[in-house]
Amino acid sequence: MSAKGLFVEIYVTGNKSIHGYLTSIMNDYFVFHSPAYKIMYLSMNHVKWLIPYPENTTPYSLINQNSPSKTGTTALSRSFEEQLKKLESQLIIIDGGYHEEKIGLLQKVQNNKMTLKISKGEKLYRNLEHIKTIQFPLFKLENTLTPKNEVLLLKNRNKQKE
Repeated sequence: MSAKGLFVEIYVTGNKSIHGYLTSIMNDYFVFHSPAYKIMYLSMNHVKWLIPYPENTTPYSLINQNSPSKTGTTALSRSFEEQLKKLESQLIIIDGGYHEEKIGLLQKVQNNKMTLKISKGEKLYRNLEHIKTIQFPLFKLENTLTPKNEVLLLKNRNKQKE
């Protein structure tokens, strides 16, 4: 039986499992869609167990609006490292982001290592073998406030007050 497309529970590490849909199975990672965490990449090296839910089980009693079929599809690389190269210059969250050193701008992926620039501006280097999950913030970086956008926002607010 294949778990692809099924609602499953996956245990990776710590005291928490992740619930969602296994959308793609690549050479060394899964693409996973969780209603709570959205799209995630999970390294197969760290998956401890995977339990499929009974057929027709809906996660969190949600209506199908949050099913993975409604999410966009992008071309996937066969390997975890090659897929992460596609994420260079994007904000990512590593292993749930429970430490500030696990959230940052992915600058470079090369030779099974990544360079991550964290919030304080420091560069950190991580071995990809130690990364369990990659996920993305619930907002896109281009939607964040820049000095130019902030000035425009303030001007628009002042016009609305008039």
